[in-house]
Amino acid sequence: MILHDYYRSTSAFRVRIALNLKGVEYETKIHDLDQQTNRSEDYLKVNAFGLIPAIEDGEVHIAQSGAIIEYIEEKFSHPALLPSDPKGRARVRSLFNQVACDTHPLTTRRVANYLQHSNYATENDARTWKLAWLREGLMGMEKVLASDFCTGEFCHGDQPSLADIALVPQVYSALSLGLQLDDMPNVSRIYSACLELPAFQKAHPDSCVSNPH
Repeated sequence: MILHDYYRSTSAFRVRIALNLKGVEYETKIHDLDQQTNRSEDYLKVNAFGLIPAIEDGEVHIAQSGAIIEYIEEKFSHPALLPSDPKGRARVRSLFNQVACDTHPLTTRRVANYLQHSNYATENDARTWKLAWLREGLMGMEKVLASDFCTGEFCHGDQPSLADIALVPQVYSALSLGLQLDDMPNVSRIYSACLELPAFQKAHPDSCVSNPH
């Protein structure tokens, strides 16, 4: 399996975590988004949108982190990244999508670049925009985690799930921009618990920079 990756991509970070939790061996092909190598003709044959991440698994090409992770979950059944019951699976998917669909798209470099180049926003304006949406999204996660008895050591129970795979990269992004999490004790606790696990440590952007594939 080949993962088209970039260490600073939170979407790719999610996929790396999932692959590591499953113990799947994979090859990495790095695309520097700063140099726009993801717009090369060869890569556009894999992912016509030119976005990171994507995977190649033989003749199978899949883009979008959510679809990739669901593919990994279905192909490699253990350990499960979704609960066994329908209600639990819906809750975990809801938490994942709250990050991947509602929060993350507003904080991408594409949006920041548009704000700066098309609307005459400054770099600080773009940072403020990102922080506002990151805080709103993570506060929403905090409220759900604090109010639901299904929350355990991790977002759902006592083993990592799709929800944690989404949460950790988003928190990392928020912390990198200087967001304070003092009023988000559950988010902070779960983030720390995840980073105790080798699968999350190996997927972390700092590890990818120091130990590139």
